[in-house]
Amino acid sequence: MAAGQIFEAETWFRRAVSSNPADCYAHYYLADVLARTGRHNQALVEYRVSYKLNPVSAVSDYCKLALVAYKDVSPEFVGIAASDDRYRRLDRGGDVVGAVSTIQRETIVEKSRQNKFAEELGKSAVRGGDWKARDIKESAESEIYNMYNGGLRSGLSDRVLLSQKELEMRAKQIRANADDNAARARQLAQEHSDQHQAWSRARQADLDRVFANLREQLTSKSSPYGLDLNPVGTGLFVRNYKTNLRKSPLPDARFSVLRLIDRGMSDQPEESSFKVPSSTEE
Repeated sequence: MAAGQIFEAETWFRRAVSSNPADCYAHYYLADVLARTGRHNQALVEYRVSYKLNPVSAVSDYCKLALVAYKDVSPEFVGIAASDDRYRRLDRGGDVVGAVSTIQRETIVEKSRQNKFAEELGKSAVRGGDWKARDIKESAESEIYNMYNGGLRSGLSDRVLLSQKELEMRAKQIRANADDNAARARQLAQEHSDQHQAWSRARQADLDRVFANLREQLTSKSSPYGLDLNPVGTGLFVRNYKTNLRKSPLPDARFSVLRLIDRGMSDQPEESSFKVPSSTEE
């Protein structure tokens, strides 16, 4: 990144921090710019803030490593390097076991967060259904009250006074309709709650697959094409790749043609005059 771009980036990151001081990512990227431009005291402050805002964010491990590198002696960070051997190993050049353990921990935390989020949404949906059902019944009782006290109007005619028996029958029907509508409101709310739970289960399954994929990349043999996943800096939401020395050329690519046909426009489209050359043709 050119110097001008770095300082332009600093301007935008400072704006992001100013507009949303609780954004741990804005503080982290601002710290990165400050560190790159040699303002390490300011960078240290931003790394601390980023970590304090969210100790389990996708950049929290970066912040810890930066604090270890800066030998931060703040009370809340004293002993990080000494108490967590994983960071010492990572700082020395990478440790696959430690990286996999970190990603697994981040996966567990994220699954828990997603589950709590879905539970809150589900509870909110159910509460909303209960409130709507209550409003429906209160509206019905209000209608019944007005009917008993003001009578009913039929079309454009004058007020039509109903007998006590007719009033009771009409009130009974209004309450029955209200009960049905309230039950439907609660059922719909429960369906929404179930959808949130289904989303949570699918999301957790996705996170498990992501973890399994990253673990496989980190523990498998080096790629023959010269690009490996680097255990240093890689997390659940962050990928850090490195090149290896054993590079093999990519396989020869062959031309192929894909033709998309809109069957709604024509059942038997005209044949294209384009011809894919065979392997024997020059």
